[in-house]
Amino acid sequence: MGLTRRSASSTPAWSALQDIPAVVQELRTQSTAHPGELLGVICADTRVGELMVRGIAQHARIVPASEARGLEFDGVVVLNPEEIITTRPGGERDLYVALTRATKRLCTITTATGAGPIHLAP
Repeated sequence: MGLTRRSASSTPAWSALQDIPAVVQELRTQSTAHPGELLGVICADTRVGELMVRGIAQHARIVPASEARGLEFDGVVVLNPEEIITTRPGGERDLYVALTRATKRLCTITTATGAGPIHLAP
Protein backbone atom coordinates (compact mmCIF):
# COMPACT_ATOMS: atom_id res chain seq x y z
CA MET A 1 0.00 0.00 0.00
CA GLY A 2 1.54 3.31 -1.03
CA LEU A 3 1.16 6.65 0.68
CA THR A 4 0.46 9.70 -1.40
CA ARG A 5 1.38 13.26 -0.54
CA ARG A 6 -1.38 15.83 -0.89
CA SER A 7 -0.76 19.38 -1.90
CA ALA A 8 -1.18 22.04 0.74
CA SER A 9 -4.45 23.15 -0.81
CA SER A 10 -5.99 19.69 -0.31
CA THR A 11 -4.75 19.24 3.27
CA PRO A 12 -7.70 18.87 5.64
CA ALA A 13 -8.24 21.41 8.37
CA TRP A 14 -7.43 19.76 11.72
CA SER A 15 -9.80 20.66 14.49
CA ALA A 16 -8.55 20.59 18.07
CA LEU A 17 -12.15 20.76 19.22
CA GLN A 18 -12.60 17.30 17.73
CA ASP A 19 -9.31 15.52 18.37
CA ILE A 20 -8.33 16.64 21.89
CA PRO A 21 -11.33 15.00 23.62
CA ALA A 22 -10.77 11.82 21.59
CA VAL A 23 -7.11 11.70 22.64
CA VAL A 24 -7.95 12.28 26.31
CA GLN A 25 -10.65 9.61 26.23
CA GLU A 26 -8.31 7.06 24.63
CA LEU A 27 -5.51 7.82 27.11
CA ARG A 28 -7.89 7.48 30.06
CA THR A 29 -9.17 4.18 28.68
CA GLN A 30 -5.63 2.84 28.25
CA SER A 31 -4.50 4.13 31.69
CA THR A 32 -7.46 2.47 33.39
CA ALA A 33 -7.07 -0.84 31.56
CA HIS A 34 -3.26 -0.93 31.88
CA PRO A 35 -2.14 1.08 34.94
CA GLY A 36 1.52 1.93 35.19
CA GLU A 37 2.29 1.47 31.51
CA LEU A 38 4.13 4.11 29.50
CA LEU A 39 1.87 5.95 27.04
CA GLY A 40 2.89 8.24 24.21
CA VAL A 41 1.06 10.56 21.84
CA ILE A 42 2.82 11.09 18.54
CA CYS A 43 1.62 13.98 16.42
CA ALA A 44 2.68 16.37 13.70
CA ASP A 45 5.50 18.63 14.85
CA THR A 46 3.23 21.66 14.57
CA ARG A 47 0.73 20.25 17.12
CA VAL A 48 3.03 19.61 20.13
CA GLY A 49 2.53 23.04 21.72
CA GLU A 50 -1.23 22.86 21.36
CA LEU A 51 -1.38 19.42 23.00
CA MET A 52 0.83 20.62 25.86
CA VAL A 53 -1.45 23.63 26.47
CA ARG A 54 -4.51 21.37 26.41
CA GLY A 55 -3.08 19.17 29.20
CA ILE A 56 -2.38 15.99 27.25
CA ALA A 57 1.06 15.75 28.93
CA GLN A 58 -0.73 14.90 32.20
CA HIS A 59 -1.72 11.57 30.62
CA ALA A 60 1.15 10.67 28.27
CA ARG A 61 4.43 11.80 26.81
CA ILE A 62 3.88 14.03 23.76
CA VAL A 63 6.37 13.45 20.95
CA PRO A 64 6.63 15.23 17.61
CA ALA A 65 6.71 12.65 14.81
CA SER A 66 10.11 13.86 13.60
CA GLU A 67 11.63 12.99 17.01
CA ALA A 68 9.96 9.62 17.65
CA ARG A 69 12.73 7.49 16.15
CA GLY A 70 14.30 5.22 18.77
CA LEU A 71 11.55 5.65 21.36
CA GLU A 72 9.22 2.92 22.60
CA PHE A 73 5.96 3.06 24.53
CA ASP A 74 3.62 0.36 25.80
CA GLY A 75 0.72 2.22 24.21
CA VAL A 76 0.86 4.83 21.45
CA VAL A 77 -1.79 7.18 20.14
CA VAL A 78 -0.92 8.55 16.70
CA LEU A 79 -2.88 11.73 16.13
CA ASN A 80 -4.00 12.52 12.57
CA PRO A 81 -1.62 10.40 10.47
CA GLU A 82 -2.41 12.39 7.33
CA GLU A 83 -1.30 15.56 9.10
CA ILE A 84 2.04 13.92 9.97
CA ILE A 85 2.56 13.12 6.28
CA THR A 86 1.76 16.62 5.03
CA THR A 87 3.48 18.70 7.73
CA ARG A 88 7.03 18.36 6.48
CA PRO A 89 9.17 16.71 3.80
CA GLY A 90 9.79 13.11 4.77
CA GLY A 91 6.42 12.92 6.46
CA GLU A 92 5.87 9.40 5.14
CA ARG A 93 8.95 8.23 7.04
CA ASP A 94 7.83 10.10 10.15
CA LEU A 95 4.47 8.31 10.00
CA TYR A 96 6.12 4.91 9.57
CA VAL A 97 8.30 5.56 12.62
CA ALA A 98 5.29 6.80 14.62
CA LEU A 99 3.31 3.67 13.78
CA THR A 100 6.14 1.40 14.94
CA ARG A 101 6.78 2.89 18.41
CA ALA A 102 4.18 0.78 20.28
CA THR A 103 5.28 -2.42 22.00
CA LYS A 104 1.74 -3.47 23.03
CA ARG A 105 -1.03 -1.20 21.71
CA LEU A 106 -1.41 1.27 18.86
CA CYS A 107 -4.34 3.61 18.31
CA THR A 108 -4.71 6.16 15.53
CA ILE A 109 -7.12 9.05 15.85
CA THR A 110 -8.16 10.80 12.66
CA THR A 111 -10.63 13.64 12.96
CA ALA A 112 -10.46 15.25 9.52
CA THR A 113 -12.89 12.68 8.16
CA GLY A 114 -14.86 12.32 11.38
CA ALA A 115 -13.44 8.86 12.05
CA GLY A 116 -12.90 7.67 15.59
CA PRO A 117 -10.03 5.67 17.08
CA ILE A 118 -8.75 2.66 15.17
CA HIS A 119 -6.95 0.06 17.31
CA LEU A 120 -4.17 -2.02 15.78
CA ALA A 121 -1.95 -4.66 17.33
CA PRO A 122 1.78 -3.99 16.80
